[in-house]
Amino acid sequence: MTPLKLTHLPFVTHLPFISLPFSYHPSLPPLQMAKYGDPTFPSIATVPSNSVIVSNIHFIDYVNTALLTAASYGLGFVGGKPVRVPSALMGASIGLTGGFCLAYQNSFQRFKGFRDNSKEVAKYGTAASRLVHANYMKLDDKERMLNYERFADPFVSVADVPVTGVETE
Repeated sequence: MTPLKLTHLPFVTHLPFISLPFSYHPSLPPLQMAKYGDPTFPSIATVPSNSVIVSNIHFIDYVNTALLTAASYGLGFVGGKPVRVPSALMGASIGLTGGFCLAYQNSFQRFKGFRDNSKEVAKYGTAASRLVHANYMKLDDKERMLNYERFADPFVSVADVPVTGVETE
């Protein structure tokens, strides 16, 4: 008996937009990562930690999460006629999860420079200014460790990169 492959199912071969690994078909294009352009704002961290991203979620992101949760609760209540309350609670949990994911994504994009990040730049500085050798050498060991825990930025020499407004040697 031959094993059943998902690509042998008729609905998978007729939907060319499905390009998940379990439904890969030779006629489909190869899987690729999403490509982003260059950030339009200064980058704050090359690899920000989860705790920094979550701690810098803006108030409007919390409002959006609450609105999405409330709307999902109402939609679950209206749509779940035989069992309204459990459907509403499930809808609220889905809305809360989706709202948190959107808030996390917005905060991450601010750290990477794809959204307006003037508040974060004023608070943390840019990645280029933290990685300049003269600025890095001013930090004591505790501040260096805190910098590494927050941003996973080990010292990388960027002496050839001109940075304005930052003291260099």
